Amino acid sequence: MKTNITTLAVFCSLGLSVAVSSADTLTIVTDTNSWRAIGPVGNLQATPIDSVGLAWESTNAGWNMSLSYDDSDAAGWHVPVSRPDDWTALGPWPSEAHSIWGSGEQFFGDTPCYLRRTFFLGSTPASGLLDFAVDDDAQIWINGQMVVNDNNNTATRVLDIDARQYLRSGINLLAVKAHNSFPLAPLGENSESFALRLRVEFTAATLSIRCSQVELCWQSATNVNYQLQYQSAITGGQWTNLGVPIAGDGSRQCATDAIAEGEPHRFYRTVIAP
Repeated sequence: MKTNITTLAVFCSLGLSVAVSSADTLTIVTDTNSWRAIGPVGNLQATPIDSVGLAWESTNAGWNMSLSYDDSDAAGWHVPVSRPDDWTALGPWPSEAHSIWGSGEQFFGDTPCYLRRTFFLGSTPASGLLDFAVDDDAQIWINGQMVVNDNNNTATRVLDIDARQYLRSGINLLAVKAHNSFPLAPLGENSESFALRLRVEFTAATLSIRCSQVELCWQSATNVNYQLQYQSAITGGQWTNLGVPIAGDGSRQCATDAIAEGEPHRFYRTVIAP
């Protein structure tokens, strides 16, 4: 075979993947629009959270784990009341997570209070970080599993709790028992407040681009046979024939090559066949 070569130094980049959007996020915060609240046992402040409300909880099984539990107005539930958002004594706090409580004025609300809300996730999340601040104690469940058991009898703020394992695709339930448990303040001098933020992140959408077929064209000469060849590396190695020789007729000739997935690149050339 005569190698009077008309070389086509053609390079096809394969297996290219690029992110076409940043990761999707969903943020759930406490507010007075989407949450439900109830304070069913009056004001029992200055007592441990683990020992209050137990009789009510025993007759309201599912309040913290069942999507079908009745938290309607007819069942005594209602929208929560707002509280001042001053958590500066505990450190930085996300401003979008507003403080709420079950009922009453800031120092005379029903305690413990119970809070619920549902939210929808379109797919299983890649991460879920929970922040909460409470005066004084809180227990937090996600889909019936306790994520937080804060019972230290004093105001608390905790950031970046890993809650991903408790989240699921579809409808999710957040449930909270919050209580004013600090034992040393006189009645009317112990504030009641709770705030929460849950940041859910999903895997970024990725677009994969793969070059699966190459069209090779050249201007042919009459009465000349052309052999297409390829190899994966331009330096050294054997050239492999691509198909059979093609007879030139003075027109523009073209041929195609289907490329296997996983091959990073190919180089092509034409040689004059005998």
